[in-house]
Amino acid sequence: MESSTQELPAELVERLHRLAATQMSESRPWPGVDRAVHRMQRRRLAGMSAAALGCVLIIGMTFSGALGLSSDRSQQAPPAGPKPSASASATATAPTGPLPASGFSGPVGGSLGSDKTWLKQVRARIVEVEASVKRPLTAADVQVLWTSDRDGVRYVYAVLPGGKNKLGPGLRYFRDVVLVGPAGASADKLVYKTMGTHDLEDGNVGHAMYLRRTATALPDFVLIAASPAVTEVEVASSRKFSVDGTVTVGWRSLRREGGAVWVGRLTRAEGYLSEFRSVGGPIRNSTNAATHQPKHRAVTVAPAGSNLAAIKDAGAALSWLNPSLAEQPVLAISAPLTDTATLAATVFRTPEGLALVGFAERDVKFKETWRHLTRRGAAIAKQPIGDPDTFMAVLSTVKLPPAREDLNAGYAVLTPVGATSARIGDVTVPVRNRLALFEPSAIPDGGYVTVEALNAQGTVIASVLSLRGTEVP
Repeated sequence: MESSTQELPAELVERLHRLAATQMSESRPWPGVDRAVHRMQRRRLAGMSAAALGCVLIIGMTFSGALGLSSDRSQQAPPAGPKPSASASATATAPTGPLPASGFSGPVGGSLGSDKTWLKQVRARIVEVEASVKRPLTAADVQVLWTSDRDGVRYVYAVLPGGKNKLGPGLRYFRDVVLVGPAGASADKLVYKTMGTHDLEDGNVGHAMYLRRTATALPDFVLIAASPAVTEVEVASSRKFSVDGTVTVGWRSLRREGGAVWVGRLTRAEGYLSEFRSVGGPIRNSTNAATHQPKHRAVTVAPAGSNLAAIKDAGAALSWLNPSLAEQPVLAISAPLTDTATLAATVFRTPEGLALVGFAERDVKFKETWRHLTRRGAAIAKQPIGDPDTFMAVLSTVKLPPAREDLNAGYAVLTPVGATSARIGDVTVPVRNRLALFEPSAIPDGGYVTVEALNAQGTVIASVLSLRGTEVP
């Protein structure tokens, strides 16, 4: 079978550079958010000793089957057992002494980390590509953290100086780059990609990268760079939901290779969750570019003629519950509220028969719809789900921008098949395609209420207590 790797055009590489350099510095969704974020970072960096959850950047890599990475490869996580100690999961001693400017230090990790000739070639390759897009560097600027041949692929993970971050005065940021190709490839044959940025403020911040073979595949490999203070890094292997709203997460430890990088091959379940935590210091990223989010799975069960954009918004609300591959979509519907607004709902069933419910209202009269979603929320239903046609759920939804906690934001209702209206007390609203919406003005007191679903004859066919939806920004 013929292998194929693809060099990125210089123009695209430059665009990726600009995107990586600005994905944080140019993003200001709400006034004052940047200052709040950095205040939070300072507090975390000053006092972080417990486990820290992080979001991740997921990178698409295009390989052919000749790289030995069959996309159908099934892999099981190790059996559950006592949580391993940090020392058991590390293969290198954490470095001591002054940190480089990037915040990462110690020996280069990986099977090729001690090959000085190879490291020299890698640095020369990166300098060459950077020069081609008018970003002059020297070999001394390139800090290689990890490089290895692994499962038919050759990897290089390096950090480059990026300059000043526009989020705040004096903030320095660094660009993280990965080179990939078939195992044994020379440096000039590796595919060069710019992956993202990390910045420093009152200390250093780690960086996580989940890698995948193609743009639509699940991530199957993770590289996480961390400071010497980090003693353990784990990836989420499973999630279990309970009717009381609690979520139990199963974790698996990664191995540290070299001084700064924690590495691991991922199962499908781990790649889908793309979640990690660390002990001893924070690890974060500014972007989550997963393609296998609940919104993409929700549309697979939507009937023909549904408003798929609105259903994706409801699925996006479920992202805040972070369902795993074990949770399956069983319902996704939409209904018009006005000429421009649509209400949508989606339901995922857990292996235990619980229902994860997401609602969203989408109004296309706004140019930037995501900024003007009136309501969006998600919750774990208190009642199990059997036949989706008879299932009912009600969420007390959240207005955007977030309203005061004591202000009711309305109720989104999913009724059983056959309902034509919904009722709270003496207030009745019509049901369209199983969906209804109570405006805040109709139920001004808010709180938990009993909602009834009625058929055309006015008979109550189902009733349920409302849920408090998870606030979804």
